[in-house]
Amino acid sequence: MASSDSSDPLEVDIDALSTAGSNFANLSNTLSSITSNLSATIDALGEPWGDDKIGEQFASGASGYLASKDSLLGATGSLPSFSSIFTAYGSDIVDAAEAFNKGEDEYGDEFIEAVGATGSSS
Repeated sequence: MASSDSSDPLEVDIDALSTAGSNFANLSNTLSSITSNLSATIDALGEPWGDDKIGEQFASGASGYLASKDSLLGATGSLPSFSSIFTAYGSDIVDAAEAFNKGEDEYGDEFIEAVGATGSSS
């Protein structure tokens, strides 16, 4: 890994960063679609394990199928939570791109003022 000096300039491709943030946020839609399709498919299967003792053991309890399904696909489950995370992180990346752009614009304005103030135009 190459070493970095704190005096090295930071280079950011603002457009690419903003696009990456938007793409990351859009993963939320993809994951929501996958989650919805998976839920519909699983629900369409019904409860094929049956009503006997083995079926009850499979489906019930804190570590049973129904609880596991809910922790993965339920309203507060893992997949819906990841969907929210993709949206939030994507938005944060776009915000970072905007902040870099604003900082670049402000630096440019300050530089132009400084050059103009010193009378160094030839």
